[in-house]
Amino acid sequence: MGPAVGCFDSAASAARAETPPDMDNRAPPIYEEKAMNAHFKIAVTALCWLLLGLPAAQAGEKFFYTTDLYVELDTSEDGVLRALPKDLKLKAGEYYRLELVNFSPEQRHVMMAPEFGDAILMTGIRTYPHRVAIPGASFGKGINLAPGARVEIYFQTTKEGRYKLFCEDRGHTLAGMEVAIDVRR
Repeated sequence: MGPAVGCFDSAASAARAETPPDMDNRAPPIYEEKAMNAHFKIAVTALCWLLLGLPAAQAGEKFFYTTDLYVELDTSEDGVLRALPKDLKLKAGEYYRLELVNFSPEQRHVMMAPEFGDAILMTGIRTYPHRVAIPGASFGKGINLAPGARVEIYFQTTKEGRYKLFCEDRGHTLAGMEVAIDVRR
């Protein structure tokens, strides 16, 4: 057994001696660099996701539209126009998503709150559920709600105060289609 191992070893040594150093069983250096770069890129990507992605996702809950508000515009069974709830209490500096819904079967409402519009930072007005932006809509110009329409309004409160959200049609406002908005610290 001893001499066979020695013969095998010497045959392998002889084969290695005949193989040029750059042609051994390893991949060419360029492939090793690419493989190393790929592993490095994966590691860096994972590290960035852990350091930036996960905390940013967790922080997103605190810094974006943390409170959902809902205002229902309706005509009661006895024909009285109304907006519910009658009061909204907001905190200054917070982000909100306000959903306006017109349940009136035949009435179109244009909701306005000009002073409130000046006291907030508006970030978007979209139809719901398709989330199509509504160009030119604002609390100052009015937000048009056809029968059955839903609109999402994204904003941040910036100033304290008491404001009114009301229907552009004065008769509708006098009939009860208004909401008091109270913004406090």
